[in-house]
Amino acid sequence: MDENDDQSYELKIRILGNEVFAVALSSTSTNNKWIAIALVSIFTTLTLLGAYGEKLVTLYHWLVG
Repeated sequence: MDENDDQSYELKIRILGNEVFAVALSSTSTNNKWIAIALVSIFTTLTLLGAYGEKLVTLYHWLVG
């Protein structure tokens, strides 16, 4: 593999042709460990937002005003 080649992965969610959520990851390392860690981190964050999103919004509104 050439040193200038980047390992890149993209995750996109589209609804009716409009991009709702997009994440692009790239790494210059030949080891895909960092890409895997980033994907797991994104998946964990999205899962937590899905599970506790309403409570976080309520907490935010309570803190702000």
